Amino acid sequence: ADAQALRLANRLAGNSDQAAGLEMLMLGPMLRFSQAANIVLAGADMSAKVDGRPLRTYQSCMLAPGAVLEFGRVNSGLRAYLAVSGGIDVPLVLGSRSTFLPGGWGGWHGRALRAGDILPVGIPGGAASSAKQSCNGVTQMAHTQLRVLAGPQIAGFSDAALSGFLQMPYAVHAQANRVGLRLTGPVLTYLGGELPSQ
Repeated sequence: ADAQALRLANRLAGNSDQAAGLEMLMLGPMLRFSQAANIVLAGADMSAKVDGRPLRTYQSCMLAPGAVLEFGRVNSGLRAYLAVSGGIDVPLVLGSRSTFLPGGWGGWHGRALRAGDILPVGIPGGAASSAKQSCNGVTQMAHTQLRVLAGPQIAGFSDAALSGFLQMPYAVHAQANRVGLRLTGPVLTYLGGELPSQ
């Protein structure tokens, strides 16, 4: 859903763009690191803290063995991404390391993480950001613009509806997941009848 945030986190951690990270939606976990790790947090502000100290986003942070990374509820944005140098070591399935929850495959045993899971981390191989000295402070991203691609249903919208959609701000509603996003904002009238599920 926010490929740019994950890509930036991976690059700052010295990973390839394809390295697996941890995606968190609206509420994050508490993670204990059994070994030293260089991490980068990107995306939504979830009031992340390392051993009780605020963690700044979009900056490398070297954690000591035993460090605890804790997240709260989202303050701004929707999804946050955690990259660890070396990437989370999960198998490549159909060209992706993502979890497909409805199918029960990919990612970590094809399911969401549970308390007690131990995630393996790959061997770091890239050049991580040199800004590892500080893990304090919180920054957040401002509003963002998304690229819109016309689909086969575009003919069912009036020019006024399309123009309004491209010029008005929308926010992601709480009823959203990896399969689809529900937006709040000006309602668009669709003239093409009932939209079939795709």
